[in-house]
Amino acid sequence: MPQCPVCQTSYAEGAIERCQTCDWDLRPYPLMVELLPDFNPRQQSQIRWAQKLWLANQHYQVQLQQLQQLQHQERDLQARSVHALLLEAIPPLSARTAALVANFPPQQRQYYHFQVISLNSQGQPQESISQTTWGYREPLSNNLGLDMVAIPAGQFLMGSPGTEAERETAEGPLHPVALSPFLIGRFPITQAQWRRVASLPRVHRSLNPNPSYFAGDNLPVEQISWQDAIEFCDRLGQSTGRPYRLPSEAEWEYACRGGTTTPFHWGETLNPELANYDGNYTYGQGPPGVYRQRTTPIETFAIANPFGLFDLHGNVWEWCADHWQPDYQGVPGDGQAWLQSDGNYRVLRGGAWYCLPNLCRSAQRHWDHVNHGGSGMGFRVACSWA
Repeated sequence: MPQCPVCQTSYAEGAIERCQTCDWDLRPYPLMVELLPDFNPRQQSQIRWAQKLWLANQHYQVQLQQLQQLQHQERDLQARSVHALLLEAIPPLSARTAALVANFPPQQRQYYHFQVISLNSQGQPQESISQTTWGYREPLSNNLGLDMVAIPAGQFLMGSPGTEAERETAEGPLHPVALSPFLIGRFPITQAQWRRVASLPRVHRSLNPNPSYFAGDNLPVEQISWQDAIEFCDRLGQSTGRPYRLPSEAEWEYACRGGTTTPFHWGETLNPELANYDGNYTYGQGPPGVYRQRTTPIETFAIANPFGLFDLHGNVWEWCADHWQPDYQGVPGDGQAWLQSDGNYRVLRGGAWYCLPNLCRSAQRHWDHVNHGGSGMGFRVACSWA
């Protein structure tokens, strides 16, 4: 069977006119062309030149394929650097965490499967990654539970760098914090959960079972003061025997970031398709979008952060245990609540449905009086390992 004089691909003589591999014209070349001494020297020269071009092209194709593989690996590494790599560095399913979760009855242990994405600088979603974490479900009634996620021990830099757009002085200086493992609510407390716990025996103060301006069982409870949130934790703890409490400010930011260092856990900006805030305004190069003008149900946005937590940017502000401080000068580095000033003003984190996007950043800090609760003020609970 003859072969193409350029690329050496075999072909059936007379069946095709041009090589199917390199497209060389095969019509002038009979089966034993290499044995013909009077074969046109000019055509021989053309073949040699074509052979060189073909070999060069093959070498280029190999290099191009290798380059594409490297680019793919680099893109994969960049995506993983925000999500998978941080989970490898601080594994939520670590042996220590597994041992701690094993303290809970098997029927209460839960695996949580979720999607994590990153946004590019224009706020467009990039590669989505499936993740799994675990914790337990605290039963509140036959059909209602409270999902708690196990957060591993770790270290992070708390606050925002001076280069972060629209940062405030209260967010600095950057400082290292080392935290012990803890548990935190997968979602903000809902109105259904609030009503159930509000029906439990009083500890220190009465609770309005329906305080929210926007009504709905799966909407986050709002119009909650700091003292209301503390009473909720006390009643829940008294009922279950577990040390429920508000997260410290350091725990909240550590849990929110999930190992990331960008303004938002999914990147340099945010998108109103992924969070509930005033979408008329933008952050960085992010896109504008809908302004919903109300709270949204807790699983409206089916994207979690790398720890498997939802609704951390926007929807409702979340109370923390700490006294308000104007900056981080003198802050302890162990992640405990900072209780060193006027206890009448406490910290809020995460932004709300009516907020500009810069107020929803991971490092952004807000405060209010312990007796005040507005239509954008709620909370999620934390729990120490018993």
